[in-house]
Amino acid sequence: MLRLACLMAAVVAVTADDLLARFTPRIHTADDGGTLPYRWYQPNTATADNKVPLVILLHGTSGRGVDNERQFTAANRAAITFFFAQHEHPCVIAVPQCPPNDQWVRTDYHPDRHQRPDLPGRTMALLDGLIHNRMFNETAVDSTRVYVIGNSMGGYGTWDLISRVRQIAAAVPICGGGDLEGSIRGIHIPTWVFHGAQDPIVSVEHSRRMVAFIRNLEVDIRYTEFPDAGHDIAERVFSTPGLAQWLFAQQRP
Repeated sequence: MLRLACLMAAVVAVTADDLLARFTPRIHTADDGGTLPYRWYQPNTATADNKVPLVILLHGTSGRGVDNERQFTAANRAAITFFFAQHEHPCVIAVPQCPPNDQWVRTDYHPDRHQRPDLPGRTMALLDGLIHNRMFNETAVDSTRVYVIGNSMGGYGTWDLISRVRQIAAAVPICGGGDLEGSIRGIHIPTWVFHGAQDPIVSVEHSRRMVAFIRNLEVDIRYTEFPDAGHDIAERVFSTPGLAQWLFAQQRP
Protein backbone atom coordinates (compact mmCIF):
# COMPACT_ATOMS: atom_id res chain seq x y z
CA MET A 1 0.00 0.00 0.00
CA LEU A 2 2.86 2.38 0.77
CA ARG A 3 4.33 1.77 -2.67
CA LEU A 4 0.96 2.49 -4.30
CA ALA A 5 0.53 5.69 -2.29
CA CYS A 6 3.99 6.90 -3.24
CA LEU A 7 3.38 6.22 -6.93
CA MET A 8 0.03 7.99 -6.86
CA ALA A 9 1.62 11.00 -5.20
CA ALA A 10 4.33 11.03 -7.86
CA VAL A 11 1.75 10.91 -10.66
CA VAL A 12 -0.14 13.84 -9.14
CA ALA A 13 3.08 15.82 -8.80
CA VAL A 14 4.17 15.15 -12.39
CA THR A 15 1.99 17.15 -14.76
CA ALA A 16 1.59 16.68 -18.48
CA ASP A 17 3.63 19.85 -19.07
CA ASP A 18 6.48 18.46 -16.93
CA LEU A 19 6.60 15.34 -19.08
CA LEU A 20 6.11 17.10 -22.41
CA ALA A 21 9.32 19.02 -21.80
CA ARG A 22 11.23 15.72 -21.76
CA PHE A 23 9.74 14.42 -25.01
CA THR A 24 10.58 15.50 -28.55
CA PRO A 25 7.57 16.16 -30.82
CA ARG A 26 7.67 14.23 -34.07
CA ILE A 27 5.34 13.59 -37.00
CA HIS A 28 5.32 10.39 -39.03
CA THR A 29 4.42 10.95 -42.69
CA ALA A 30 3.37 8.00 -44.82
CA ASP A 31 4.07 7.67 -48.53
CA ASP A 32 0.50 8.72 -49.32
CA GLY A 33 0.82 11.90 -47.24
CA GLY A 34 -1.02 10.66 -44.15
CA THR A 35 0.44 11.84 -40.85
CA LEU A 36 0.55 10.60 -37.28
CA PRO A 37 1.95 12.83 -34.49
CA TYR A 38 3.92 11.25 -31.67
CA ARG A 39 6.26 12.15 -28.85
CA TRP A 40 9.66 10.54 -28.39
CA TYR A 41 11.82 10.18 -25.29
CA GLN A 42 15.32 8.76 -25.53
CA PRO A 43 17.63 8.51 -22.53
CA ASN A 44 21.12 9.93 -22.96
CA THR A 45 22.61 6.50 -22.34
CA ALA A 46 20.82 5.00 -25.35
CA THR A 47 23.12 4.88 -28.38
CA ALA A 48 23.88 2.68 -31.35
CA ASP A 49 26.43 0.90 -29.16
CA ASN A 50 24.08 0.65 -26.19
CA LYS A 51 20.64 -0.18 -27.54
CA VAL A 52 17.68 -0.14 -25.14
CA PRO A 53 14.06 -1.38 -25.29
CA LEU A 54 11.26 0.70 -26.79
CA VAL A 55 7.92 1.13 -25.00
CA ILE A 56 4.95 2.31 -27.11
CA LEU A 57 2.06 3.82 -25.13
CA LEU A 58 -1.43 3.93 -26.65
CA HIS A 59 -3.79 6.41 -25.00
CA GLY A 60 -7.53 6.24 -24.40
CA THR A 61 -10.33 8.27 -25.99
CA SER A 62 -9.59 11.45 -24.07
CA GLY A 63 -6.11 11.68 -25.60
CA ARG A 64 -7.28 12.02 -29.21
CA GLY A 65 -6.36 15.17 -31.11
CA VAL A 66 -3.82 16.72 -33.46
CA ASP A 67 -1.88 18.87 -30.98
CA ASN A 68 0.65 16.14 -30.08
CA GLU A 69 -0.04 16.89 -26.40
CA ARG A 70 -3.42 15.52 -25.32
CA GLN A 71 -2.11 11.94 -25.46
CA PHE A 72 -0.37 12.62 -22.14
CA THR A 73 -3.45 11.41 -20.30
CA ALA A 74 -3.46 10.46 -16.62
CA ALA A 75 -2.93 6.80 -17.55
CA ASN A 76 0.01 7.61 -19.83
CA ARG A 77 1.52 9.92 -17.19
CA ALA A 78 1.32 7.05 -14.70
CA ALA A 79 3.07 4.77 -17.19
CA ILE A 80 5.79 7.30 -18.01
CA THR A 81 6.42 8.04 -14.33
CA PHE A 82 6.73 4.30 -13.77
CA PHE A 83 9.27 3.87 -16.55
CA PHE A 84 11.29 6.91 -15.51
CA ALA A 85 11.66 5.24 -12.10
CA GLN A 86 13.13 2.05 -13.61
CA HIS A 87 16.75 3.18 -13.37
CA GLU A 88 18.03 -0.34 -13.99
CA HIS A 89 15.96 -0.55 -17.17
CA PRO A 90 16.40 2.60 -19.27
CA CYS A 91 14.14 2.65 -22.29
CA VAL A 92 12.95 4.74 -25.20
CA ILE A 93 9.29 5.78 -24.90
CA ALA A 94 7.02 6.62 -27.84
CA VAL A 95 3.58 8.19 -27.32
CA PRO A 96 1.60 8.43 -30.59
CA GLN A 97 -1.67 10.39 -30.85
CA CYS A 98 -4.84 9.12 -32.51
CA PRO A 99 -6.81 11.84 -34.39
CA PRO A 100 -10.20 12.92 -33.03
CA ASN A 101 -12.19 11.32 -35.86
CA ASP A 102 -10.71 7.81 -35.56
CA GLN A 103 -9.82 4.99 -33.13
CA TRP A 104 -6.77 2.77 -32.75
CA VAL A 105 -9.06 -0.08 -33.83
CA ARG A 106 -12.39 0.68 -35.47
CA THR A 107 -15.03 -1.01 -33.34
CA ASP A 108 -18.37 -0.04 -31.82
CA TYR A 109 -17.21 -0.94 -28.27
CA HIS A 110 -20.22 -3.20 -27.79
CA PRO A 111 -20.38 -4.36 -24.14
CA ASP A 112 -20.94 -8.03 -25.00
CA ARG A 113 -18.94 -8.62 -28.18
CA HIS A 114 -16.04 -7.27 -30.20
CA GLN A 115 -15.87 -6.92 -33.96
CA ARG A 116 -13.19 -5.32 -36.07
CA PRO A 117 -12.56 -4.98 -39.81
CA ASP A 118 -10.13 -7.42 -41.37
CA LEU A 119 -8.02 -4.53 -42.63
CA PRO A 120 -6.62 -1.98 -40.19
CA GLY A 121 -8.20 1.47 -40.05
CA ARG A 122 -6.34 4.55 -41.23
CA THR A 123 -4.70 5.34 -37.89
CA MET A 124 -3.71 1.75 -37.15
CA ALA A 125 -2.16 1.53 -40.63
CA LEU A 126 -0.17 4.69 -39.93
CA LEU A 127 0.95 3.31 -36.57
CA ASP A 128 1.98 0.04 -38.22
CA GLY A 129 4.02 1.98 -40.76
CA LEU A 130 5.59 4.14 -38.07
CA ILE A 131 6.68 1.08 -36.09
CA HIS A 132 8.03 -0.84 -39.07
CA ASN A 133 9.58 1.99 -41.06
CA ARG A 134 10.88 4.26 -38.32
CA MET A 135 10.86 2.87 -34.78
CA PHE A 136 12.41 -0.52 -35.57
CA ASN A 137 15.16 1.29 -37.46
CA GLU A 138 16.10 3.77 -34.74
CA THR A 139 19.79 3.19 -34.01
CA ALA A 140 19.33 3.31 -30.22
CA VAL A 141 16.37 0.88 -30.15
CA ASP A 142 16.81 -2.82 -29.49
CA SER A 143 14.34 -4.06 -32.10
CA THR A 144 14.02 -7.42 -30.31
CA ARG A 145 12.59 -5.68 -27.23
CA VAL A 146 9.70 -3.53 -28.40
CA TYR A 147 6.74 -3.42 -26.00
CA VAL A 148 3.24 -1.97 -26.37
CA ILE A 149 1.00 -0.83 -23.51
CA GLY A 150 -2.47 0.62 -23.98
CA ASN A 151 -5.28 1.81 -21.74
CA SER A 152 -9.03 1.70 -22.57
CA MET A 153 -9.25 2.60 -26.29
CA GLY A 154 -5.50 1.98 -26.23
CA GLY A 155 -6.14 -1.43 -24.63
CA TYR A 156 -8.25 -2.33 -27.66
CA GLY A 157 -5.45 -0.93 -29.82
CA THR A 158 -2.88 -3.07 -28.04
CA TRP A 159 -4.81 -6.28 -28.70
CA ASP A 160 -5.25 -5.26 -32.32
CA LEU A 161 -1.63 -4.24 -32.82
CA ILE A 162 -0.16 -7.52 -31.59
CA SER A 163 -2.42 -9.41 -34.00
CA ARG A 164 -0.95 -7.41 -36.88
CA VAL A 165 2.66 -6.66 -35.88
CA ARG A 166 4.43 -9.93 -35.11
CA GLN A 167 7.68 -8.28 -34.02
CA ILE A 168 6.26 -6.95 -30.73
CA ALA A 169 8.08 -8.64 -27.83
CA ALA A 170 5.43 -8.13 -25.12
CA ALA A 171 2.11 -6.40 -24.55
CA VAL A 172 0.10 -5.00 -21.64
CA PRO A 173 -3.57 -4.34 -22.55
CA ILE A 174 -5.38 -2.41 -19.79
CA CYS A 175 -9.20 -2.28 -19.66
CA GLY A 176 -9.49 -3.25 -23.31
CA GLY A 177 -10.89 -5.94 -25.55
CA GLY A 178 -9.97 -7.80 -28.67
CA ASP A 179 -11.06 -10.03 -31.51
CA LEU A 180 -10.91 -13.70 -30.52
CA GLU A 181 -10.00 -15.10 -33.91
CA GLY A 182 -7.60 -12.24 -34.60
CA SER A 183 -5.82 -12.92 -31.33
CA ILE A 184 -4.60 -16.26 -32.69
CA ARG A 185 -2.12 -14.33 -34.85
CA GLY A 186 -0.60 -12.76 -31.75
CA ILE A 187 -0.72 -15.57 -29.18
CA HIS A 188 3.04 -16.09 -29.31
CA ILE A 189 3.54 -12.60 -27.86
CA PRO A 190 3.87 -12.59 -24.04
CA THR A 191 0.93 -10.64 -22.67
CA TRP A 192 -0.11 -9.41 -19.22
CA VAL A 193 -3.74 -8.29 -19.13
CA PHE A 194 -5.24 -5.93 -16.51
CA HIS A 195 -8.87 -5.00 -15.82
CA GLY A 196 -11.08 -3.71 -13.02
CA ALA A 197 -13.97 -6.05 -12.18
CA GLN A 198 -16.32 -3.10 -11.63
CA ASP A 199 -15.41 -1.29 -14.87
CA PRO A 200 -18.54 0.62 -16.01
CA ILE A 201 -17.05 1.72 -19.34
CA VAL A 202 -15.37 -1.38 -20.80
CA SER A 203 -16.89 -4.58 -19.44
CA VAL A 204 -14.41 -6.83 -17.68
CA GLU A 205 -15.92 -9.68 -19.70
CA HIS A 206 -13.88 -8.50 -22.68
CA SER A 207 -10.59 -9.25 -20.93
CA ARG A 208 -11.94 -12.43 -19.32
CA ARG A 209 -13.09 -13.69 -22.72
CA MET A 210 -9.73 -12.99 -24.37
CA VAL A 211 -7.75 -14.60 -21.56
CA ALA A 212 -9.98 -17.71 -21.46
CA PHE A 213 -9.78 -18.10 -25.23
CA ILE A 214 -5.99 -17.93 -25.26
CA ARG A 215 -5.64 -20.25 -22.28
CA ASN A 216 -7.89 -22.78 -24.03
CA LEU A 217 -5.24 -22.83 -26.76
CA GLU A 218 -2.79 -23.90 -24.02
CA VAL A 219 -0.88 -20.65 -24.31
CA ASP A 220 0.37 -19.00 -21.14
CA ILE A 221 -0.99 -15.51 -20.49
CA ARG A 222 -0.94 -13.38 -17.34
CA TYR A 223 -4.13 -11.82 -16.04
CA THR A 224 -4.64 -9.47 -13.10
CA GLU A 225 -8.16 -8.42 -12.19
CA PHE A 226 -8.78 -5.90 -9.43
CA PRO A 227 -12.07 -6.98 -7.75
CA ASP A 228 -13.03 -3.57 -6.33
CA ALA A 229 -11.73 -1.37 -9.16
CA GLY A 230 -13.48 0.44 -11.99
CA HIS A 231 -12.06 1.83 -15.20
CA ASP A 232 -9.22 4.03 -13.93
CA ILE A 233 -6.71 1.46 -12.75
CA ALA A 234 -3.41 2.79 -14.15
CA GLU A 235 -1.94 3.54 -10.72
CA ARG A 236 -2.69 -0.02 -9.59
CA VAL A 237 -1.28 -1.50 -12.77
CA PHE A 238 2.01 0.35 -12.48
CA SER A 239 2.44 -0.56 -8.82
CA THR A 240 2.00 -4.28 -9.53
CA PRO A 241 5.00 -6.19 -8.11
CA GLY A 242 7.15 -7.79 -10.78
CA LEU A 243 5.69 -5.92 -13.75
CA ALA A 244 8.94 -4.20 -14.73
CA GLN A 245 10.99 -7.34 -14.27
CA TRP A 246 8.58 -9.38 -16.36
CA LEU A 247 8.32 -6.80 -19.13
CA PHE A 248 12.00 -6.07 -19.59
CA ALA A 249 12.82 -9.80 -19.56
CA GLN A 250 10.79 -10.33 -22.73
CA GLN A 251 12.80 -10.54 -25.94
CA ARG A 252 12.11 -11.90 -29.39
CA PRO A 253 14.50 -14.59 -30.63
